[in-house]
Amino acid sequence: MIKVIFFDLDDTLYSFKGTKLEVKSEMKALEIAEMLQYYARFIEIKKELTKGEDVMQEDRTVWFRKLLEEKGKDPEKAVEMNQIYWQTLVQGIELYRDFKQIEPELRKKYKLGVITDGIKKYQLDRFNALGITDFDFFITSEEVGMEKPNIRIFQKAIEIARCDPEEAMMVGDNPIRDIKGAKKAGLKTVRLRRGYYSQMKSNADYEIENYEELIPILGKFDS
Repeated sequence: MIKVIFFDLDDTLYSFKGTKLEVKSEMKALEIAEMLQYYARFIEIKKELTKGEDVMQEDRTVWFRKLLEEKGKDPEKAVEMNQIYWQTLVQGIELYRDFKQIEPELRKKYKLGVITDGIKKYQLDRFNALGITDFDFFITSEEVGMEKPNIRIFQKAIEIARCDPEEAMMVGDNPIRDIKGAKKAGLKTVRLRRGYYSQMKSNADYEIENYEELIPILGKFDS
């Protein structure tokens, strides 16, 4: 019997539109700081700092600060730039309509949660912009110290939800980060075929293209 459903955040509960929304927000932050001409270098810094496993390097404040230091600018301006980034980003976030339609039905029978990579404060900003207020759990890689598909983040989610792995389901768009990691942890998995990873092969237990397809899948576990 499924008691808890976990969802990935980006491109699972809302469309991240590839990287367009992210690029727009980063460029706005650089424009405000009069550093738009250094966007190419910013991207290089971003890639350099996210190669390791330190999840704190996912904080754009770190990326902006390094760019400012390189160009002889006030590094403290990185905080303001990061705020501009998030203010711009959340304006373009909208919950998938088909999820919005089934969410009340899910809420009646299951506890709901999010498992996402990134800094909790900023991921919560994205989540709150969706207008969802009644999820039970919100787990981030920052809290665990490891990103998906590391099994520890899924084990932590199970621990917080106080359920057995076989009583939980993970829904996500990424066949590696969301599905592979969750399966290793013993969760049932549902792959949402949308966005950047939609054509990648997956070993998910189930695959859906519309959230309405999730309801009959869940029905298979009713006891």
